[in-house]
Amino acid sequence: MPTIKPHAANAGLVALCLTLAGVAVALHSPGHMTTDTSIQLHEAFSGRIESWAPPFMSALLYWLGLGTVGTSLFVLLNVALTYAGLYLSARSQATSTPWPLWRFAIALPLIANPVIFAYVGIVWKDVLLASLCVASLGCSIHAARLESPRLAIAFAALALLLLLPIPMVRQQGILLLPVFALSPALSIAKRASPSRRKYVLAAVYVLLALGYVGLKGIVAGSFDKGPDGRDFSVGTQIIKRYDLAGIQYRTGGEGPLARAGAPQAALDAIQATYGGDRVDRLGAAPALGAFLDARTPDQIDAMWRDAMREHPRAYLAHRFSAYAWLLGFHEAQACLPFHVGVEGIDAFLQESGIREEQERRDQRMFDWNRMLVDSPLWKHWSYVGLLVLLAAAIWFRRREQRGAMLPWAVGLGMFAGSFLPTSIACDFRYLYLLVPCTAA
Repeated sequence: MPTIKPHAANAGLVALCLTLAGVAVALHSPGHMTTDTSIQLHEAFSGRIESWAPPFMSALLYWLGLGTVGTSLFVLLNVALTYAGLYLSARSQATSTPWPLWRFAIALPLIANPVIFAYVGIVWKDVLLASLCVASLGCSIHAARLESPRLAIAFAALALLLLLPIPMVRQQGILLLPVFALSPALSIAKRASPSRRKYVLAAVYVLLALGYVGLKGIVAGSFDKGPDGRDFSVGTQIIKRYDLAGIQYRTGGEGPLARAGAPQAALDAIQATYGGDRVDRLGAAPALGAFLDARTPDQIDAMWRDAMREHPRAYLAHRFSAYAWLLGFHEAQACLPFHVGVEGIDAFLQESGIREEQERRDQRMFDWNRMLVDSPLWKHWSYVGLLVLLAAAIWFRRREQRGAMLPWAVGLGMFAGSFLPTSIACDFRYLYLLVPCTAA
């Protein structure tokens, strides 16, 4: 079987990652932006959290510098973290056995995935989450391979540091942090004597918790407190409203909103506008919005609980419909697979000296990616399927790597599964974390 020496394979990986990173920075800077981006730019500019989004990205844009300086550095950070993580996950030790040529041939397209290349230039919290996680994953895998205890501990500690912000980047991060952290924590613990490993592992988690609390305080100190405690919380009312509409759509006159006295115009609007692809459709129904807005959060909660109890099959049908859309089993274009150019709330963009625009290079990237959106590369079901196969391979064939990789496979599965009860739209970016991490 043809082989390639480890140092030659590593050199090829370095060349590919540096080339992709350089081209990505050149083509994407100062970054592609949407309405969500403009809101977080406004929060960075005003020093006040006003959205339901966790605050770390707004703080990061403030620290990096307002305007296109900050967004350009944001793109540079995503590019560096992503391709460094992919390189570290793929490289070999210089003393390891030669690579089979097929392994090298598989590594190159995994790293050069056009989805990753398209996303590293978008100024979104979903991209930041993926960049931090894939860099941490690369450091975790590299730490597990290193023979030098000091270097292994250094890379494991770096992996833990990269994970600290993720609960403040996306809400699911609070569940992912302790799971993902198990991989580098085990790398540190196994360097101790067997009798002390459990104490070292416990110490690592204590330090991780203290580090998170400290970083959270630094981030909170960068802003005035937002309204309604929005700094570190998220509203669930929109999920419950979507669930109520989905159950009502399937149950007619016996549905929760019909029994609660919703006007016929609101019920007709649900039948006309509801879809599993996104909750936004219901926004085109003023009668429905008026009826729900007139209810207090406690009343919405009570209706939601009653609907779940009385119509479990309708609830599950609604949830699996939304999840199927998110996984890519339906029309890809309806799920906003990618974004190019700058758009958003004009007043917020102007604060940072940014204007709406789409350059020729943006249009070319749009045309190029549009040709691929119907392929499995742009379908999350393919990455979920790959993740299942990877988890099985780690468990049955890579037992010596279980500690390094299995926590990541479990955490990514938890992340994907968390959207089954919470998905309100099928936007591709919500599960983008799976793409670079399964590649790594």
